[in-house]
Parts: sequence; structure tokens; C-alpha cells
Amino acid sequence: MKSFLYIFLSMTIGLSCQNSQVNAQSIPLHGEILITEFMANPAAVSDTKGEWVEIMNTTDKSLLLNGITISDLGSNSHTISSDNDIVIEPGEFFILARNEDPNENGGISPDYIYSNFTLGNSEDEIILTSSEDVSIDKLAYNSEWGLRSGASFELNVEQTDAISNDFPENWHSG
Repeated sequence: MKSFLYIFLSMTIGLSCQNSQVNAQSIPLHGEILITEFMANPAAVSDTKGEWVEIMNTTDKSLLLNGITISDLGSNSHTISSDNDIVIEPGEFFILARNEDPNENGGISPDYIYSNFTLGNSEDEIILTSSEDVSIDKLAYNSEWGLRSGASFELNVEQTDAISNDFPENWHSG
């Protein structure tokens, strides 16, 4: 017969493993993933090869990216999908790009390739929405932001929250 300690430890370890699995499967809520950098108008390569968006997990838990839609207020939209779970770890940055080849995309190594989503060179929106239609983060930029051809635009590191990343003064050329 198994001892009480053995049963207790088995149950505790089992629950701990289940909780880890649940954390890896957490669907992001508003502000848990932020848009932290983007390349709207590459100069070294064409827009179709060089546009990208960087996001960051601001939480202390792993978040599931499958099912998140990246879109704008127009007709551009792509839902992240894969046969495997795509997870962003706590504090991790993750690059979504139009082209996976660093020799063709301006030298970046993306984590995920999207389609059907483009960035306007001087004005557009980047909207992240969960599979449950929850707004995770939204960024609307325009010509007053001072975007330059060939330069990414990056959020200041001390402004990594869902409200601060809405204001152009909290961004700079990368």
C-alpha cells in the first residue's frame, strides 16, 4: 500500500505540471502583449519583404499566440496559426514578419511569418485581438510620428505599458 507521503507528493507534482500547462496555454488579455517596434517602410528591401512587427509579453506567465489576429482598421488581417502551440514566454520579444529569409528581409530573424497584413508607410494601425475578440493592444501611427524610410520605430523601454505605447513621444527611430 502506498504511503500517505507518496500519494501527497504525487498529487502535488501532478497539479504543478497541470498548472504549468495551463500557463503555457493562457490566452493574452488587454495589455499583456504590447507592440514594441515596427518597420513600416523598409529602404533596403521592398515592403513585401521587409515589413515586420515586434511584440513583447509583459507578464510573468507564458502566453499562447495561436488565434491572435493582427489587423488594421481596413481590410488587412492575419490570424496566427500553426499545428503547434506558438508561445511567447514572460518578458520575451517576438517578431512577426512578412518574409522569413534574413538575406531578403533586411537582416532580421523572425519568429513567425504572416500574410494578408501590410503596414502603411506613414499612417496605419496595428491591432492585436485575441481569439476571444479581446483587444490586446492597438497602435495607430501617422505622419506626425516622424517615421523615416529604412528605420524601424521602437517603444522607449521605460514605457512598456498599454497606455504609454499609444503616444508618439514614447517612440523613437530604431
